Amino acid sequence: MSIFGMMGMCIKKAWRNKQVSQNYLYEYILSPCVTTVTFCLMNKNQDIMIILAGVSVMILWSVNIFECAYMVIDEKVNGTLGNILLSPFYTQFILFSEALGSVIFNIPIILVVFGATYWIHPYTLEWKVMLWFMAAYFLFMISIAVISVLLAAVLLYTRSARGIMNVIGYPFFILSGLLVPVEKLPVCIRWISGWIPSSHAFDIFRIALTGKTEELLKSVGRCLGAILFLSLLTGMILAYTRRQALVKGTIDVY
Repeated sequence: MSIFGMMGMCIKKAWRNKQVSQNYLYEYILSPCVTTVTFCLMNKNQDIMIILAGVSVMILWSVNIFECAYMVIDEKVNGTLGNILLSPFYTQFILFSEALGSVIFNIPIILVVFGATYWIHPYTLEWKVMLWFMAAYFLFMISIAVISVLLAAVLLYTRSARGIMNVIGYPFFILSGLLVPVEKLPVCIRWISGWIPSSHAFDIFRIALTGKTEELLKSVGRCLGAILFLSLLTGMILAYTRRQALVKGTIDVY
């Protein structure tokens, strides 16, 4: 099977997992609409474009990051974890394809947020800003998939994936500047945000509204660098996990 064939199969699996809950009304309509309305009313004096970006990426984050815990649990329950670790394809590639597929199927949430925001506060989005917003969403979705795989790698051998996911996931959320601007975080932990790609992806939204092209390109470069760093870190964790599984025979223990 080719790389594209494996990726396609993983994306189809992500789609099947979406079909299990069939909670489309809440996930795609009610949740983004209520969240958007709430944030718009709470932040009347803020730039509507920042609210638009913040709400959409926050919902994407909350939906997708925590789904990776279920992705790991699903592999364990189905007994396919061993197959993934011993697959001729890299385990990281398989998990990334599943995570990316999950993110792709949540793109309609962005459109719902745009529509709900426009209903509350009509806005005009220039083409140049729109193109940068599209680039930011693309990098943000890649960042979510990369962070999800990192968390999945940490959760491969634990019985408490859901609980540990909350403990690890929320610090990533805070340090990404989605809840509190990075510049307002304590100096002693602010530097960690530089290693998290989602923090730079979110910066692109804010910088795009100022028209500072030089800063935009710098944020894109930092985001790509952070994505590469987390990918290498995930690869080392998964390589260690695979060696442990082969040597100690713990491949199906969870």
